[in-house]
Amino acid sequence: MNRLTVLAQLLVLVPMLSVAAVHDWRTRRVPNRLVAPLALIGVFVQSLASGPRGLALAAGGAMVAAVCLLPFYLMRGMAAGDIKLMAAAGAWLHPAMSAWAVVFTCLAGTVLGLALWSAGRRRHGVPYAVAIATGTVAALSLMQAAQVGLVRSSPYFPTHGVSP
Repeated sequence: MNRLTVLAQLLVLVPMLSVAAVHDWRTRRVPNRLVAPLALIGVFVQSLASGPRGLALAAGGAMVAAVCLLPFYLMRGMAAGDIKLMAAAGAWLHPAMSAWAVVFTCLAGTVLGLALWSAGRRRHGVPYAVAIATGTVAALSLMQAAQVGLVRSSPYFPTHGVSP
C-alpha cells in the first residue's frame, strides 16, 4: 500500500468517519456535506496514488460497499445516509477491503443494536455511522496487519495485488 494512501486514511478518512459517527449518535442523521467530500477525497487520493487503476479501485470499492448494504436500506433497516457513508468509505478501499469493511460494519452494528436494545434505547434507531466507522477502521487495521505480515493471504483475504 502506498504511504500517501495510508497517511491520507489516518489524517482524513478516520477523523471524518469519527465526526460522522458522533453526528449520527447525536442526531441520527449523516449529513451529505460530510459524505460527499469524504467520497471525493477518497477518489482523489486513490487516483493520485495509482492513476487510472486507483480510480477504478475507488469506484469498485464504493460500489461493493453500497451494493452490500442496499438490501438493508430496501427493507427499511438502514437510512440512505448510512449507505452513502459506507460507499464513501469504500472509495478509500479496494473492492475486497470494502467487502471486509462491510462484514466488520455488520458485526459492529449487531453489537451496537443489541447494546441499545438491552439498554431500552432501540426505539430511536441505531446510529449506524458508529458501526460504519468501527468496521472501516477494523478493515484498515486488517489491511495494515497484512502489509507487515501479521495476516496471511488466502482466497478469502487476498493481500497481494489488490492494494493501490
